[in-house]
Amino acid sequence: MKSIALFLDKHRSEVIKIGKDLIKWFTEKGLHIYTTKNLSVKLEIETLGLEKEELLKKVDWAITLGGDGTFLKWSHWIAGSSVPLLGINLGTLGFLTEVKLSNMYTDIQKVLDGKFEIEKRMMLEVVVTVDGEKVFKDIILNDAVFYRTHHSRAVKICVKVSEKFRLTYFGDGVIIATPTGSTAYSLSAGGPIVNPKVETIILTPICSHSLYHKPLLIPSDDSVWVTNADTTRDVRLSLDGQKVWEMSENDMVQIKKAPGTTNFIKIGTDYYQLLNEKLQWGGVVY
Repeated sequence: MKSIALFLDKHRSEVIKIGKDLIKWFTEKGLHIYTTKNLSVKLEIETLGLEKEELLKKVDWAITLGGDGTFLKWSHWIAGSSVPLLGINLGTLGFLTEVKLSNMYTDIQKVLDGKFEIEKRMMLEVVVTVDGEKVFKDIILNDAVFYRTHHSRAVKICVKVSEKFRLTYFGDGVIIATPTGSTAYSLSAGGPIVNPKVETIILTPICSHSLYHKPLLIPSDDSVWVTNADTTRDVRLSLDGQKVWEMSENDMVQIKKAPGTTNFIKIGTDYYQLLNEKLQWGGVVY
């Protein structure tokens, strides 16, 4: 684990400073650290910048500096590789970026000493088809969110599961989430918390106008097809909050388990311990 990639939120000056300090720390230990061409300019150390293909071949693991959004962004960037990620939390909640800034050097040293585990997280593949032709494809770690574009009008979204089950959600939208994404938007919309070791796909309606539309868990080997059931009302698709697709009346979106995973570096943090900390659970129950 002697070659490391550094990814960070380049829009925050305090993160850039921490990144420079971390590069110096690694360099003093005689380790190899790399980043992207664009980030190397921002860090003012352009000799560390590599093109994507070369970088992913050289590094053993990667660090993200920022919040969960930064982690999601770079998980997309490395998708398809086996490079594991360690997230340093410089944001707020930090479900994905578990390492605290105060413990950063201690926990990184644990990784260098081999005191860690790799946890493989399920991802979803999203394919948009228009008139039978595939026009867009991406991989997500958290969720695909179908939502209305006009605040005063509900939308109808048709969801079909593996040709056997079909329903139409009428409301603000619907979330298709992974277990990792179960503690994100899906949780806020009333969805269940699912341990990431459980492979399932979560369907969570957003403010449904039906008392009977509740969150649904389906097997991870099922496929989900989503269409806009009312073409007079616009629907958008957001992928991990990173990319947005404007759905037209002929669009069909297929969502299924992706062939690859995002590999998390875990340093002894138990998932239930994480829930206690982030959601402030663990108090006395009467």
